[in-house]
Amino acid sequence: MRHGRYETYREDPVTSWEWLVVLILVFIPVVGLIALLYFYFSRRTKASLRNFARVMLIFWLLYLLLLLAFLFFPAFKHKLQEQLERDLPVPYPGKFEPGRSEPEASKDYEGYRMFESKDGRYVYAIIVSIDGDEVTLKQSDGYVVTTSVSDFSEEDQEYLRGITNQE
Repeated sequence: MRHGRYETYREDPVTSWEWLVVLILVFIPVVGLIALLYFYFSRRTKASLRNFARVMLIFWLLYLLLLLAFLFFPAFKHKLQEQLERDLPVPYPGKFEPGRSEPEASKDYEGYRMFESKDGRYVYAIIVSIDGDEVTLKQSDGYVVTTSVSDFSEEDQEYLRGITNQE
């Protein structure tokens, strides 16, 4: 059928069974990539299937670029992780544990203190040791970290120096 300069034609749709086979092929790791490339470049492929292949190849490309960014640019990963940590709120440990009252939960964290870093992040920890300008803390999640006293807020630095002077 002709409409003006363009010739139009009606293409048979991709059947449900064909889509099922395509999706099974696409989810097989190497075979899926080869199938997508075939569907994209073959002239015998139906237009809807070709468009599907185009979109899936774009997703694969974006996925690979992000993967390469994380593998070859650790600073990118570190920056992203730092931003996520900064944006996530730090709840009081034990406060929202189901089935436990707040006083009961707070017994687990007796002696813990909320420390603030210079960049505004918070951590609940107990002091393990202080050696000069280095402080070792046991965080509420069980991790033990050693860091410089100067990494903390002014108020926490005074608190830590006060403990050092008492000893």
